[in-house]
Amino acid sequence: TGSFLHLHLAIRADGLNLKEMEAHYTVMDRSLAGDGSENDGPCGELNMIAVSNPCVIDDTLAPDGFMVVHAYGAGNEPYELWKDVKRGSA
Repeated sequence: TGSFLHLHLAIRADGLNLKEMEAHYTVMDRSLAGDGSENDGPCGELNMIAVSNPCVIDDTLAPDGFMVVHAYGAGNEPYELWKDVKRGSA
């Protein structure tokens, strides 16, 4: 199965208008057209991160002036890429 990473953050929301933001975004390193590499396209290794901002739906999930961000890898890469990474390493 693919590996995945979840990152939960509370960040300052100064200057951001939650009413103008979407609840979900997808960030891709390579476009849908790809880059021509062997493991290419939207489901290629190390390509896609999904980002959610649940405060757009419910602003009580974070204190005033902050917002919650949940970012996660889409599980589209082999575990072997990460198996030797030590917890807490940079």
